[in-house]
Amino acid sequence: MRKQRIFGVIVAILLLASALSIRYLSMIHWDGAQFNAIDISIQFPDNQTLVFNSNLQPVINTFLKEQGDSNALKVNAFLLETSLEALPYVADAQVYWNMDQRLKITLVSKQVKAIVMMGSTTFLVTTENEVLKKPAEAIVDVPVITGVKDSSEGADVGVTLDRIYLSKVFNADNLAQLDRRKDHLAIVPKGYNHTVLVNSDKRLKDDLKKLA
Repeated sequence: MRKQRIFGVIVAILLLASALSIRYLSMIHWDGAQFNAIDISIQFPDNQTLVFNSNLQPVINTFLKEQGDSNALKVNAFLLETSLEALPYVADAQVYWNMDQRLKITLVSKQVKAIVMMGSTTFLVTTENEVLKKPAEAIVDVPVITGVKDSSEGADVGVTLDRIYLSKVFNADNLAQLDRRKDHLAIVPKGYNHTVLVNSDKRLKDDLKKLA
């Protein structure tokens, strides 16, 4: 029995030493680990391409430059996430490194519900009613809003657009244009050569009911 106890103690010591050695070697490995590559994945919920590599690359390059030769464990992924989420059309960013020593960047793009024409500049209204300058590369098939003077009015019409959609009379597929006028809204359906005039105030709901 005594020999069995001694043998058990020896086995336990060997297992502990082995575990410590593996942990030590792992720490040495990751302490010197550098990123071999960067993988970027972008999700576009409504198939609207609004985030482009030309927007991301400067942010990523600046981040890596500031990190210098830092190894994988010391890279502050949160800082890069924050910088990427500060971009106009990025809704969410996740940055992490995997066991293949690759920096993984996963982004979710904001989506838009309307194009806003203000003077010679084109803006987009997001689903959260933000009014952002349209990326030059972006091609989106959404209704056009006209007759607004500034971003505040653009956001207001974005809210009105949601009210119009709630009526079930119009939706993003059959509405071509929404023109904001002094006391009215001019709705232009797709494929028709006529304009529907409705009140822009609290009477809008009743006006839309009449069209149903």
